[in-house]
Amino acid sequence: MLRYSHPRMSSPQHGLSLVEIMIAMTIGLLVIAGIFQLFLNTRLSNSTQNGMSSLYENARYAMFILGEDLMMAGYDNATGTIPQGITASVDNNSGDEITISYQSTRDCTRIGTGTPGGTITNRYFIGTSNGVSNLMCQGSVGGTQPLVEGVENMQFLYGEDLDNDNIADLYVSAPNVTDWTRVVSIRVALLIASMEDVATTADSNGYILFNPPPITPTTNLLQRRRVFNRLILLRNNIS
Repeated sequence: MLRYSHPRMSSPQHGLSLVEIMIAMTIGLLVIAGIFQLFLNTRLSNSTQNGMSSLYENARYAMFILGEDLMMAGYDNATGTIPQGITASVDNNSGDEITISYQSTRDCTRIGTGTPGGTITNRYFIGTSNGVSNLMCQGSVGGTQPLVEGVENMQFLYGEDLDNDNIADLYVSAPNVTDWTRVVSIRVALLIASMEDVATTADSNGYILFNPPPITPTTNLLQRRRVFNRLILLRNNIS
């Protein structure tokens, strides 16, 4: 009599244990957390880079404006000099001010005088516009307007030539200038802040430009700040 044998049945497949599921979930969460942290770091890095790029661009533009005007101070095409080409004042709270005069058809606001050969006067100072600290200019024709954002302080030192060799022998603040006809160069220092919050910790630094005391920020503490300096040679007698 023939006997039929049943095929051998394979062992049943068991599901994942609770421990295995928890391990898999933990690994998945770690991977997600790593990706999220990488995303945050990349975003912060891009924000910081963009903020610092804007800061340096503002610094270059502010120095360009001041440099161009200071090199023109006292210029007169007819006589070669304008009396009081530079008038300066000191305010340690918001920085120094400087007023520059020379022959031109346009002031710092780009508004024309309408008079060829006329004299314009530009007053530069630190002011606030729309809650932002700016380099401001008051032109003798076009009035007052902000020029560069983020400029929080501005200071000057004036180089006096004491031995008539057209080289400054000492640099002093405006009240200590003994003879303005001997000023042959000017040192400019600007404290400039980024326009965005790009720092992860509050700014507690004391920034030293020229004149004491150090400047310690009290607002916008997550902005980055830098001090910039430039030496500008004067072309004209600014007596």
